[in-house]
Order: sequence, then C-alpha cells, then structure tokens
Amino acid sequence: MFGVLWAACNAIVGVAAMRAHTIERRVGMMTTITILSVGVVLGLFALGLWQSVFLLPVVVVFYITRGTTNPIFTSAINERVTSDRRATVLSVRQLGVRAIFVVVGPVVGMIGDVRGLASALLVTSAIFALALTIALSRWRAASNAIES
Repeated sequence: MFGVLWAACNAIVGVAAMRAHTIERRVGMMTTITILSVGVVLGLFALGLWQSVFLLPVVVVFYITRGTTNPIFTSAINERVTSDRRATVLSVRQLGVRAIFVVVGPVVGMIGDVRGLASALLVTSAIFALALTIALSRWRAASNAIES
C-alpha cells in the first residue's frame, strides 16, 4: 500500500502544480504563499498531535501545497530577476532548499528515533513556523520596497 499511496500523493503534486497559476491569479501571489505556508505548519502540527487515518485530508493538503509552491516561487523569481541572473537565482534557490533539508532532516530524524514520529512532526512544524515567519516578513518588506 505504501507504493500506491506514494504514487497517489505524487499525482496530487502534479495536478496541483498544473493548477497553481489559476489559484495564484484568483487570490494573488502573497495571499497564496501565506495560505500555503500556514497550511503546511498547521498540517504538520495536526499530524504531530493526532495520528489517525482521518487526517488523510491533511496529508492531501500538504501535497497540494508541495505541488503549488514550486511553480509560484519560480514564477515570482522569473518576474523579478533579470534574464542575465535568473538561472543563478533559480539554482541558488534550489540549492538553499536542499541545504536546509541537509541540516534539518537529520535533526528531525534523530528526534523521531528518540522521541517518536509525533514529536518529530511537532518540531518540524515549529521550525517551519519560525522560518516561514521570517521569510514572509522579509518578502513582504522587499515587495513593499519595490512598490514604493
């Protein structure tokens, strides 16, 4: 069943990625990013508190978020960065995502080994909440500076 669930989750990612720009056009980029960010934090928090098959919709929302964020962030970079630097910025963004995982992944894995999956999910939720608060506030400040 794991393989079937994994394939279904990745299909959700693909469909969400195809529909990302429709969502963004309807509610705006910053609203979409904020909603998706809060959704990830709340989803991880809920999964850390309660382990139940009834939280499967939370997992689905998490994978929708995963599929939606990449096209939106890539589009935002493409709109804001000149063509002579765009490839570098996109590459550095991807490197940053992987570097964060290299640091956070083993720590969360150790917490999971020592304290259990629920604790690992709660710690991940807290890390994401802190990181997203910082990132969103910086992004809003940068967007306001550009608009001024």
